Amino acid sequence: MNKKSGVYLITNKTNNKKYVGATVNFAARWSMHLFDLKRGKHANKHLQKAWSEHGQDSFIFSVLEECDKNLLLERERYYIQTLKPEYNFKTRLFMTPYELSIWSKL
Repeated sequence: MNKKSGVYLITNKTNNKKYVGATVNFAARWSMHLFDLKRGKHANKHLQKAWSEHGQDSFIFSVLEECDKNLLLERERYYIQTLKPEYNFKTRLFMTPYELSIWSKL
């Protein structure tokens, strides 16, 4: 993984349920997901529950598309509407404070 921006997918291999997200740094974002999930403190309670039930080996992090940071939310919405990921409950209209802090340094 690299520091490029774009849209990513987290897939639960056990039941094929998905989560779509956007980031300005794939590696850092996956690390933050892992950190929160391993501690049992992920903001997405449904993703956390599945992680706790199935374990880390049941999940795959993959890049759907690299894109300019100005297109992140538009492209994320596209993939949410197209893939209809079960762990996403609404189209995100904002970036997390962590992502905003990285974005501001670019």
